Amino acid sequence: MSVRISVIVSMYNIEEYVEECIESLVSQTFKDLEIILVDDGSNDGTYVIAEKFARSYSHVKVLTKPNGGLSSARNFGLSYAKGEYVAFIDGDDYVLPNMFELMYQSACENGSDMVMSSFMRLVEDGTLSIDLETTQQNLFSENRCIHGKEEILQKILTTMLGVLPEADIDVALNSCVWRNLYRKKILDDLSIVFKSEREYISEDIIFHLDLLPHLQIISTVCQPLYIYRFNRNSLTKKYRPDRFLKECHLYEFLMDKVSGNNLLSDIDLRLKRSFIGRVRNCILSEIYGNEVENFWRKNKNIQEIIKNEIVVEVLQDFPIHRLNLKLRVFTNMMKYNQSIGLFILGLLYKKRYLKK
Repeated sequence: MSVRISVIVSMYNIEEYVEECIESLVSQTFKDLEIILVDDGSNDGTYVIAEKFARSYSHVKVLTKPNGGLSSARNFGLSYAKGEYVAFIDGDDYVLPNMFELMYQSACENGSDMVMSSFMRLVEDGTLSIDLETTQQNLFSENRCIHGKEEILQKILTTMLGVLPEADIDVALNSCVWRNLYRKKILDDLSIVFKSEREYISEDIIFHLDLLPHLQIISTVCQPLYIYRFNRNSLTKKYRPDRFLKECHLYEFLMDKVSGNNLLSDIDLRLKRSFIGRVRNCILSEIYGNEVENFWRKNKNIQEIIKNEIVVEVLQDFPIHRLNLKLRVFTNMMKYNQSIGLFILGLLYKKRYLKK
């Protein structure tokens, strides 16, 4: 039996948060949906909590699989989804009660292939804050509808891929899938699934790069409906020794993927600006996140980063003079191999790093 919306929730060892997430879904004002809870091999109480909801609600289903990562869990859930539209929720986040009512209403009114909402961040002290993109992007200043391939690529995909050098922020439009609704038939027809985050460090941007060129209508809901839990111990925040090499792999993949696409304005420059920002975060992660190694080992790691041939090539002709003063100083130190200076300057970036 088909439903209007399939909500796929990926779960792995999140017993502390998953009940709040599922409760927010079973409490939706929109009722014509199925909730697919995918347990990705948890070894804590996550599955038990999910099963409790499945026994109480007929539209909740629990699937289990060996641990394979976030993308694997999403793809597994997608293979069972029967909805006209599909949403992907991270099990440690939660949503507002009217999220899917407003998003499905937007989809119906506009004939949307994809619906986007803005979101809020929940930080560790319990404070909720509206994400910067909500206040800085006209996309979410009011409910909007973007028509046609060219407008979608220019207004959505281009800003997901990167910003111009003058921007004060590294990301203009977050590429996360969890605040969106997608027409499932398009995903099925194009055989679009998530590439593994264990191979590519940003599976969501690749998902959108595969999908968005094929869409005709994207609508937005200006209210922040998704609550993203900022957790410094999460997959995307904790220190990972292999992160830099994966960033390089992603950059080369994206550059190859968009090569020759004239509809993506200034795309090479935007991807380089994005890559420089990601490299900077890798350096800051060495300073603040690497709690195992001493100063000299961290400094050696930073030297290896800034002397990497991809970094050297990107910085060689990048217009550093167009960056703001703080980023210009930091990026010039990267370019001229000033690892000690980067370490010292990094102390001034602590607030910026911890907000990521």
